[in-house]
Amino acid sequence: MAGFTSTLPRTLLSPSLYTHVHNVWFQGVAPHAKIASREAMTRWFGQGSPEDRRAFDDTCTKEFAAALESIGPEKFSLPPSNNFSEESAAAENIAGPLMQSINTSDGETKSMQTLALILLLDQIPRNIFRTRQAVIYTHYDRLARAVLRSLMSAESRPDMHPSLRLAPARRMWFYMPLMHSEHIEDHETYIKVVSEMQEEFREQGDKQSEDYIGDSLEFEKKHKHLIERFGRYPHRNAQLGRLMTKEEEEYLRSGGEHFGTAA
Repeated sequence: MAGFTSTLPRTLLSPSLYTHVHNVWFQGVAPHAKIASREAMTRWFGQGSPEDRRAFDDTCTKEFAAALESIGPEKFSLPPSNNFSEESAAAENIAGPLMQSINTSDGETKSMQTLALILLLDQIPRNIFRTRQAVIYTHYDRLARAVLRSLMSAESRPDMHPSLRLAPARRMWFYMPLMHSEHIEDHETYIKVVSEMQEEFREQGDKQSEDYIGDSLEFEKKHKHLIERFGRYPHRNAQLGRLMTKEEEEYLRSGGEHFGTAA
């Protein structure tokens, strides 16, 4: 891994930070909740008023920008990656330094802290860097996927710990880095893992949780369709300096999805 550096200011990635991530992100959501409240869903997906969205963005910036900047591209450089295979091969080396901040002595603590780390890397940058979206797609998303690949290949998966396994309102967030990916393989993994989760609740007769997970699968299908059609997300092209194809231009002109990424 020539050129790959792994120096991290570990004081900013700490158990107390991860507790704070949970407190901010899951405000009003019980630890073992199966279904998130409408208030939480509105906050997470920016469905409230512009003032409400700005207020939550400002909270994320105030509380977590320093931690994210401390592992930004200037501080934590990543090896080149041109495809799914290269990204997957680098995942363990990228995730390793980040996972050093996780307390692994207790299964429940490890699960909760790993979830907080994924939220910090995958979700919170979308609230903080609305006008600098390239850094989300080229850096923080890669960090999030590396951590997720690392935990999915672990002998004891944090997302399957009893404290989270039957709590879809929290567990679903483990898999969001796959939905944000432009690799079709990640979308296939998302559908497989989340469908298995849905089936588990179906077998229990928990229709409410089954439907809640089903809504996420339907949203994932919209993402996967774009990757199948274009090989990428057209709405990211301007931020990433990519040339737009005629088909992509027409798609966006006709009201194509931006998935709430507008600044």
